[in-house]
Amino acid sequence: MSTTAQQKPKPVQLKVVRVNKERQTNTSNSLSVSKVFTISFSHLKKAYRAKVLKVIYSNTESIYKIALTSSINNGSQVHWLQRQDGKWEIVLGNSLNKKLIEAITNAINCLE
Repeated sequence: MSTTAQQKPKPVQLKVVRVNKERQTNTSNSLSVSKVFTISFSHLKKAYRAKVLKVIYSNTESIYKIALTSSINNGSQVHWLQRQDGKWEIVLGNSLNKKLIEAITNAINCLE
């Protein structure tokens, strides 16, 4: 003998959550803020776009993670740049062509 049981669906409760464009993270010793934006620049007579992640830690200079396409750079595609004593330096990643760094940093400076 087979019996079928009908189950009533339970009511669903929805919660509205606001999402900030900038993500903030509080930790016990620091505060960091990050945002993602796109830059456009030209290098060797070609136009490129790249995604940039800007991370600001409390009491330190901002650090920028740049994701490049493989057509620009044969090496690694992700580089971390930071201003140190007024000059841009590669903090993490392979070295880049000086003119390419200048094009990228000029694009970042224009947006800030």
